[in-house]
Amino acid sequence: MHQRIRSSELGRFSVLPNQAVVGAQQNFLLEFTVGPKKIGPEGQIRLLIPRGFSVPNTLSDKEGYSEVPGFVRTGKKPEKLLLKLEIEPPCWFHDNWCKFDIVVTVVSGKAEEGDVIEVLYGVGLGRVTTPRIAGKTIAFDALVDIDGTKSGPHNGYTFVEPEVPIEIVPGLPCRMEAYLPSVTFAASTEAAVLVVKKDAYHNCISSQEYPVSASCCRVLRSKNDRASRVEVRDEENSLICRSNPAIQVNKGELGLFWGDLHSHTSISEASIGH
Repeated sequence: MHQRIRSSELGRFSVLPNQAVVGAQQNFLLEFTVGPKKIGPEGQIRLLIPRGFSVPNTLSDKEGYSEVPGFVRTGKKPEKLLLKLEIEPPCWFHDNWCKFDIVVTVVSGKAEEGDVIEVLYGVGLGRVTTPRIAGKTIAFDALVDIDGTKSGPHNGYTFVEPEVPIEIVPGLPCRMEAYLPSVTFAASTEAAVLVVKKDAYHNCISSQEYPVSASCCRVLRSKNDRASRVEVRDEENSLICRSNPAIQVNKGELGLFWGDLHSHTSISEASIGH
């Protein structure tokens, strides 16, 4: 991974809102405030869109494309500036996160310190579809070439300070899972069941342990009374689930254990390309 060289003199970048629900459709305001290093004609501001968000596009001004997610257009800007908005492949790949950049080029005029340039990402019917993985990730970023000479350290550009984190929060609970210790000893104290609530994309919303004697739990035993499951109900969210089977053994007896010893998520480096 390359070291990112940044400059606070180029400007500030912000994204609103800074929180969104997984898989939801959302409009974002990308706002760039010019720093002491002014941006002249042919200068460019590149806004990096992270993986998982809708691919930015400028197709909504064409017939039949008004509902394409990720529509991009310029918002507020100084009247003295004539800007050109384009979508280009990333100028610099890092961490396999960036797919396409929003590129704002100054055609005429000069962007002075304190000038604000807005880009609307997802407008009206073309709202952005947010990622399905919850968490706080360093998502949006920006680079600048102040004069079009491409003299910056990253393919001719320089990153601005700071990067912009966006928090993706879980959706409503629609799935519940319960887990018991695979083996308990006959003389041990009462076991607890771990209850995990998840959204539609399997993001964890909450996890809590309950004694199996709790009012929300019901123990289901096998005929020989050695194996059991626990049925858990969540009346508030209309959810119900049953735990894995657990067996009760005496000390000195062999027990049965199972589990997933190795796995990868969709964002793991080992899963890329598979």
